[in-house]
Amino acid sequence: MEIENKNRDQNYSWLDRDIKRFKEVGFIIPKIQLDLYKSISEYWVSGKTVIDIGCSIGVGANILSHRARHVWGVDLNAEAINFANQVFSRPNLSFEQLDIENPPTRPISTFEVVVMSEVLEHLNNPEAGLEFCKRFFSDKLDTVGFITAPNPNHPIVSETDANNELHLHHWTPGEFYALLIKHFRSVTLFDNEKIDLWLQEETTDGNCTSPLVVAKVEGII
Repeated sequence: MEIENKNRDQNYSWLDRDIKRFKEVGFIIPKIQLDLYKSISEYWVSGKTVIDIGCSIGVGANILSHRARHVWGVDLNAEAINFANQVFSRPNLSFEQLDIENPPTRPISTFEVVVMSEVLEHLNNPEAGLEFCKRFFSDKLDTVGFITAPNPNHPIVSETDANNELHLHHWTPGEFYALLIKHFRSVTLFDNEKIDLWLQEETTDGNCTSPLVVAKVEGII
């Protein structure tokens, strides 16, 4: 419990920094994640309904909304959601506070595309986070999901993660695949840092060399 409270307090301090940075330069997410959202937007969301789980202040969700029919961004942090609602005003974009680890029991909508980028490593219970994520999948809609996590095999990630108390879990690409295949019938890992090749070059052996492990998942178990 002390770890959970500590991390939630740190999330708010990081949020203050991120909002300040967004106001100064217009974005706050690393280039590799920014490229990922742009690539997902270009290849996968045109005319579709999308949910961005763990959307923070909404930068990625806003990128997706330029091509998607509708994007719903959810995050635990109420201040982040309030900021997103103030800054990103588009008729096909909405934000809501939602606790992934203590989700509502009410029925929730399903989507054609589910994005959960760099979220699982922050959760006390990643399995519960994946169960929550699966509630948005629909076989009828042929939902496709994109779930990512930092790659500890990458030298930059291994160095920065050593002092990152917000990252409670670390998975090698092979371990990340093993985690996801328990929840989805199809899991494909992708490995490339170039935006024009994102989500096109798959790695079949889990030997991902980029800082971000990207998994395309389909069909819930």
